[in-house]
Amino acid sequence: MSISSDSESVDNTKQDMATFKQYMHSFIGKGQVSDVLLWRNTRLSASILLGATALWSLFEVYEYNFISLICHTCIFTMLIIYITYTMAKYTQWDLPDFEEITIPESTFKWLYRKTNKLLLNFYYTSSGEDFTRFFLTLASLWIMSVIGSHFSSLNLVYLCFLIVETLPALYERYENEVNYLVSKGIRDAKILFEQLNGTEEEDFMWRYVPPLSTKYPWFVAQNLKAKEDDDYIDYQIFFTLHKPEFHYRCQIPELLGRQIRACFHGWIILSNHRMWFLWNPVTPKLIRLPPLTSTLEDEDYGCCLSSPPDDPSSILLLTTYEKPTITFCRLDCKRKKLKWTEMSYAKQLRSITREEEDCFLNNLTCCDGKVYALHTQGLECADFVIEVQIVVKEKEVVISLLPLLKIPVIVLNWFSKRSSGTYYFIKGYGGELFYVQVFYEVDTLEILSVDLLKLDMTRMTWEEIEDLKDAVFFVELASDCSIFYCPGTATKLGGYVHILDETGKILYSYNVKDKTISRSLMASLVRSNDVSSWAMLECRFEDGHDDSKQKENEQNEEMVVKVVTVDDEYISNSTSEESHLLNIPLHMLGKIMEFCVGVEYMKFRATCKRCLLASPPIQWSNKTLVRRLQAYSLLSPWLMVLNIHRGIITLTDPFFGDKYYIRIPKEIIDYSRIFCSKYGWLAMYKHYNTLAFFNPFTSDIIKLPPVSPLESCCFSTPPTSKDCIVVGFTKNAQYHIHLVALEPFWRRLDLTFGGDDPYSFRFPAFHDQDLYALCNEKELVVFRKPVEVDYTLEHGIVKPPTSRCGSLARYLIAKCDQHLFLVILGKFGESD
Repeated sequence: MSISSDSESVDNTKQDMATFKQYMHSFIGKGQVSDVLLWRNTRLSASILLGATALWSLFEVYEYNFISLICHTCIFTMLIIYITYTMAKYTQWDLPDFEEITIPESTFKWLYRKTNKLLLNFYYTSSGEDFTRFFLTLASLWIMSVIGSHFSSLNLVYLCFLIVETLPALYERYENEVNYLVSKGIRDAKILFEQLNGTEEEDFMWRYVPPLSTKYPWFVAQNLKAKEDDDYIDYQIFFTLHKPEFHYRCQIPELLGRQIRACFHGWIILSNHRMWFLWNPVTPKLIRLPPLTSTLEDEDYGCCLSSPPDDPSSILLLTTYEKPTITFCRLDCKRKKLKWTEMSYAKQLRSITREEEDCFLNNLTCCDGKVYALHTQGLECADFVIEVQIVVKEKEVVISLLPLLKIPVIVLNWFSKRSSGTYYFIKGYGGELFYVQVFYEVDTLEILSVDLLKLDMTRMTWEEIEDLKDAVFFVELASDCSIFYCPGTATKLGGYVHILDETGKILYSYNVKDKTISRSLMASLVRSNDVSSWAMLECRFEDGHDDSKQKENEQNEEMVVKVVTVDDEYISNSTSEESHLLNIPLHMLGKIMEFCVGVEYMKFRATCKRCLLASPPIQWSNKTLVRRLQAYSLLSPWLMVLNIHRGIITLTDPFFGDKYYIRIPKEIIDYSRIFCSKYGWLAMYKHYNTLAFFNPFTSDIIKLPPVSPLESCCFSTPPTSKDCIVVGFTKNAQYHIHLVALEPFWRRLDLTFGGDDPYSFRFPAFHDQDLYALCNEKELVVFRKPVEVDYTLEHGIVKPPTSRCGSLARYLIAKCDQHLFLVILGKFGESD
């Protein structure tokens, strides 16, 4: 299907609707009849409708006879005339002139002309000169006869009267909505015919916004970068992260060649070079704005819509990093011609910031009817939030800047090894204003951390958001660094800040509640196409809205009931219905629980009071139970995540997704890095020079003496053993050894072997009495007798295999049982 044919079909539909409107007005005519049918004279129209309804009720509901009605009406009329005539004889009333109470002759002439015209049309149609008209008339009469066989004559007449009396007025009031539904129905019918004619599903293109479920946040991918190619076809892909394989491929006329820039008040802002548009995907209505006179590209601008376009004070604002100006267009529908106006804010901003150099306003957003922006000194530096106050007068627009609140200073965790950069965003939705700060590594562009704050409008303070629940943020860094927000989705899909990296291939998903970041590849259908622009729809569609809203309310109620505290979170999965397992005698339940370890044991205890009695608390210091726990972990390895913000450690079962939460003691709450985990102990590292062992099952803590900042470390046996050895390496090739039970200090050895090339050692692992490590990120070396002063270092034990990854690979070693494994990691998203 070509784009031109789709545009022609849209134009034909609009022309058909305009023709139908003209035909309807010509049929209704002008004067008092049209006023009655279009309800311009409300009282008269309502009186006629009530009168006709009363007559229909008399005959159909109360089964009144027509002859009886005529007779009773005549009797009633004669009595009124008699009483009036008699009273006039005894009073000074004027007697009525009966000769004036007659039907005008013009009325019969009009009926005569209409009857003759109808007969002539009937004769002409019956002659068959116009076969199409003849066939349509026969078909219409036959359809009416079928309908008439199911209705009485009076009911059919009354139904036709209701249609004529109400539908023209309703169409005139809801003309846009009716035209949209009719055109959508015509397009659906054409699509159905195309499908029946053999159009394949994979080549099928939607010509309008597809039926999108309100349960999920929907994303739009556009390929706008290869327009110079001869075989270039512009289209859009609507997809969701929940089911990326289920998507819609569209060629929506309003989006062809236009990039989605932002969403405000249910309207989508589009741009194409210097042209800007406003599009409502629900109506759908498109507003074309005049072209910009600036030489800047549309990607250099940030945009914001202050209020819906039907608001007389609605304004579209544009800002840029290139110069301190605001370009705006007033969208008043009463104005004959729209125009752009450029205003400099440099002087106002200098008076607020007290700075001599030019600063800029960017990241415009709208919150509670007000416009806000970030004060920046560049692309990656923000100081505070500015309120853009807009006063719309009859002939001018006055824009002034007011300081609102400073941006909170948030520092990245200390263990970032390389230089980092920051992206700043503010996003308003309804009456809420959010601040999003994204840290990334400069060299690799990898996302390191995300901070999400919300402004308390009452106290004017920033508050950290601990849980987004069913809301979702989407930050797009690939094209124009924009941010989108969806307030309500399915509960399992909410609570994330999704960040698309600059390559457009890797999606970082930040879990606000757990404060963890996971990476994933974008859907293959998006990566395999020439996609250059991404956006998330913030519009709420009507399809299934009530149903989804009801389900969201139910989910919110479940969340309020279940989630209480962190300690009780694992109890929330319990069910109120008792299982038949509880019919087993108490001593039998105890026997069953002897074979349960870890989370199964804790879940069973949390089921009910009877299960709690059958499974007494386990002393995890018991060696037998610890051995069982280790064997259990080998069969089902668990993922451990340290959350220093919430003060908990999360253990996740990779097979079933079960989670177990352990609270971190206050003594080690500042230990923000886990070096390694072994024998049920965690080697945790504090800022710069403090190392400690923590057993999450017994809450035992063993602190070690201060040591130089380490890059990596490991230990040979449990810290409670007399033979426990802790080994660590620093950046500058220093080798540190500590005997936990024998020495209160660390030994330090310099690993310098001559030559100009520096040495670095990482990923140490004990095997028997030797220590293995990676030298210079690749070569495997072994320290013989690592505790002794006269240790020996052997190089080139095994030649490492050549990486098949296309990019620079990373090497690491890991130990499992009695085996050492070499793991080679390529750049995420790339393979051979």
